Amino acid sequence: HKLGHTGEGLKYLRRSRDLDRVPFRARSDINAVIRALAEKYSDNKKLLFIDTEHLFARNSTGGVTGADLFLEHVHFTFKGKYLVAREILNVLGQSGLNQRLDFDLDRVPDNQEYYKKVLDLGLLENLCETNFMLSLYHAFPFKNQYDAKSRIKEEKTRWREMKSKLNEAESRAVSKVPKGLSGNERAWAILMEAARLWHVWGAPQQARRVLKKLIRVAPNLWFGHNYMGKILMDLRLPGQAVKSLKRAIYLHDQFGWDMELYDKLKTDDLFEVEKECALLAEAYAIMGYREETVRWLREAARRGFTNWEKTLDGPVGRYVVKDM
Repeated sequence: HKLGHTGEGLKYLRRSRDLDRVPFRARSDINAVIRALAEKYSDNKKLLFIDTEHLFARNSTGGVTGADLFLEHVHFTFKGKYLVAREILNVLGQSGLNQRLDFDLDRVPDNQEYYKKVLDLGLLENLCETNFMLSLYHAFPFKNQYDAKSRIKEEKTRWREMKSKLNEAESRAVSKVPKGLSGNERAWAILMEAARLWHVWGAPQQARRVLKKLIRVAPNLWFGHNYMGKILMDLRLPGQAVKSLKRAIYLHDQFGWDMELYDKLKTDDLFEVEKECALLAEAYAIMGYREETVRWLREAARRGFTNWEKTLDGPVGRYVVKDM
């Protein structure tokens, strides 16, 4: 490759991958089977083949896919995700399936920067991604790679540069997050703490903005919806708060897989599910729904809620019945 014979270098790189005894990447024979099956069933209108291997090779220097498209061996960068999404749309258009779906491809902007802006991918998201990469480089198999130390050094330098540019709330959040969290958990914790700080400082709209980012990247994190419900109530948006709180209760009861992270992040601003039920009752009371108010008050009591004095002083009080 350094001598300018990229084709020869790529041939040996693929050979090295195919001989890997601990294969973290798809070998050539696996891709060959996938292509053969796609060719065999090419007449099936329900089967569409997206050749991401060739797609990435076309968009990489010398056909060698690198760090601009992959975070490591499997996760795409934003550019990688963008290319795959565009290719899916192109294949849909060639198949004519988009017409049956009533989907106009010409209305989809073909601009990577446009989507970064729409998705609001800023410093905090890039910082979270860097945290994820640092956690990967400290784990097998990456920590055993010849350039692991230099990669970690580069990511730490990048991390410090981005942190210096963050606003005060988000910068403090990075510093306050508990140690020992995995890459994704650390990213979620930073967003959660940033939202909490904005809320405590009397800026609920800013807190809501950060929580929207958290819910977008971790839609099943129950206490993200929990806190969003509290902020929406502070913003006097009970109808939207109801949706967030009901989603939080559902996720808590159905999954609850993030309880360990919840315990690490727990503060007075994060509350248990029985308090969610009481807050949900308050939201329904504000909107004037008597039956739903009483229902969720009973559910709060069933789950062990005890702070009735403060709750009954508010709009909920007029809906309390004797058999409550």
